[in-house]
Amino acid sequence: MSKNMHLVLHDKSILKGLILLSIPIFLNNVLKSLHDLVDAIFVARMRGYTQLELDSALSAINIYFPVNFLFLSIGIGLSVGAVAIVSQYIGADRYDLAKKYASRLMLIGVLISLLIVLLLIGVSGIFFDSHLIAKAMGAEGIGLSFASEYFLIRSFDLLFIFPFLIYQAIRQAQGETLKPVLLNVIAIILNMIFTGVFIAVFEMGIAGAAYATVLANALITPFIFIDLFGSKKHIRIAFKDMIIDHQTIEDVIRFALPASFGQGMTALGFIIIQSLVLSYGVEVSTGFGLGARFTTLLLYPVIALSNVNATYVGMNIGQKNELRAKRSYILTRRLSLGIMLLGIAFMIPLRGEVVAFILGNDTSRSYEIGVEFALWFLLTQPFMAIFQTFIGLFNGAGLSKYTMRLSLLRLWVFRIPLVLIFMMVFEEGNYASIFYALMISNIIVLPFGFYYESKIRYEMQVTLHA
Repeated sequence: MSKNMHLVLHDKSILKGLILLSIPIFLNNVLKSLHDLVDAIFVARMRGYTQLELDSALSAINIYFPVNFLFLSIGIGLSVGAVAIVSQYIGADRYDLAKKYASRLMLIGVLISLLIVLLLIGVSGIFFDSHLIAKAMGAEGIGLSFASEYFLIRSFDLLFIFPFLIYQAIRQAQGETLKPVLLNVIAIILNMIFTGVFIAVFEMGIAGAAYATVLANALITPFIFIDLFGSKKHIRIAFKDMIIDHQTIEDVIRFALPASFGQGMTALGFIIIQSLVLSYGVEVSTGFGLGARFTTLLLYPVIALSNVNATYVGMNIGQKNELRAKRSYILTRRLSLGIMLLGIAFMIPLRGEVVAFILGNDTSRSYEIGVEFALWFLLTQPFMAIFQTFIGLFNGAGLSKYTMRLSLLRLWVFRIPLVLIFMMVFEEGNYASIFYALMISNIIVLPFGFYYESKIRYEMQVTLHA
């Protein structure tokens, strides 16, 4: 048994294991966020553009994120299924079945990524006068030109992101969080270097940021498969196990489809919200994106803890250790909330300096809006901490249907209707409706989360078939 598996299943201090296994994921997420900020910093300083054009370029990047998330939701759903299935089989000492499902989920991920990329190429500026998705989101003029270029190049990134998501889930299911993080850190550092060279040196514009991301992720992909096929310490995948049979489809539908659907509908909701934000102008869209990126830094330690807790819950359910699975969840929730409250107290006074550093000025309207959005985002983070711990519990227990329901409630039942209602109530041009909808939706969804939490029975959801 590996050291990490011992931490998850037997170590007396659950808190120690949660923290130790979360640190690599947290550092990875922080670096990823810093990479996104580096993109924004270089794009905001492109030479030869007016301030409005620079805001349009930043807005193009901002509206890409929910679109990317929409298609990534399928890969995220598969990774959720991989953690639940593989961790429960490992906990039950059925490594043969864990290996089979790891292999099959990887095959499914690769095939789906190919289909999505073909779809995105089909709606791009190659066949139309502009990217259909960017145009549908309300981008126009130079902003639409930027978005069409950026969307097309970044679509190829999915060919490398999907395998990485499945790889990360397979390793996480066994308590191995370090190696995937190291590979991702290498990709992020390469990405930052390429971004600086492509934009500042070669002056490739917004396309440089897109090419940098795709190239960096492509370079680490061979090492993912080298580890998966050749590891001596962890589960390996095999070509002979890459058979998609009826049982595999049934299990993927049961474990992964609810998570994929929930994530996909969440992403679609974010696309709608981004479109509504963009309707207020590119300065508001830019400020919204900057505020969101800044405050997401604070959510990363909570996301890391939630991901590790999913492994704790899944593996201990496999071992039929209900008490340990439950205790890991309670500790995760308390720790997450404490981290969030401390982080808010630290970050609220710094938000102006950070937004000004990214934009390169503290006088533009985008700066003022970014600082304002950052405050509101920060105030909602304690509620998001609790929400995120629900997600880790549901996914680890193999009940991603609860994750789906909670996500749909937050966005489609509460947030989007509230945004639309407030837009009608407030005077035209008053973007405060976005603030209020964000905060209210993050609060009123929590009772539903506690209700679903009460329904968790900590029982195995996988079938120990031969």
